[in-house]
Amino acid sequence: TLFETKTRADFTALAARVRSGELHGLNVTTPWKSIAAMVCDRVLICDERGELLPTPTDERRTPVNTLFMRDGTLCGTSTDGPGLGLALTRAAVTLRGRPIAILGAGGAGASIAHWLVAMGADVRWISNRSMEPARALAAGLTATPAPTVVPWLAPAAMAEAEVVVHTSKVGHGLVGAQAEAASAHLAHLPWAEWASSAVLVDVVYGAERTAAERCAARAGGRWVEESGYAMLACQAALSLGIWADAVAPVDAMLAALTATP
Repeated sequence: TLFETKTRADFTALAARVRSGELHGLNVTTPWKSIAAMVCDRVLICDERGELLPTPTDERRTPVNTLFMRDGTLCGTSTDGPGLGLALTRAAVTLRGRPIAILGAGGAGASIAHWLVAMGADVRWISNRSMEPARALAAGLTATPAPTVVPWLAPAAMAEAEVVVHTSKVGHGLVGAQAEAASAHLAHLPWAEWASSAVLVDVVYGAERTAAERCAARAGGRWVEESGYAMLACQAALSLGIWADAVAPVDAMLAALTATP
């Protein structure tokens, strides 16, 4: 069921239906992810296996996209990071010990960055078209040292990244000539350097090669095929597993996604 919420009061009332047991759980989309974290009794970390782990602190800075009940309390977690982690595990891409650059500091970028740090990954650089969100994200992470905030138009410092996670909205929903045109907004990034040592992971999904993937291809670089679709399917599987306490059929869910026009 799709619920439309126009105000914070609408969303709070919807969350209360989960608390009361009327709803078994909710997936939450923008712009309500940060509000979802605030209405929860507890925010938990979900790993790529679907295990729910306590946060070292009351982690209300992490956007929440999944609501559910545990032991009589309204809990929230984000499946952005673990969805990405599960998709990469299935693609045999290792994150541990590899310096990571995150492109974009919006909701998805923030969720993924927090999760990667919680899992012990080396988030070393964050770049965003507006500097302030990137600075705020870097300052809010528990990583030591904090990631370096890199100006969007001066990205040379990220050339040594071994994993590049693209989370910005550049190219979202675009195909064909429009995706090719959008790739111009990413062309200044150090694709030539990344081609020799890095792999691109794009959370943007679509039926064709994304704008970021087109940039990587022109430089002879590598990327995880259909990483956006794989992450989306894995997110859905993790949410279903949390609600039903069961293992969801990721392969079937991914096949249904990629078959949808």
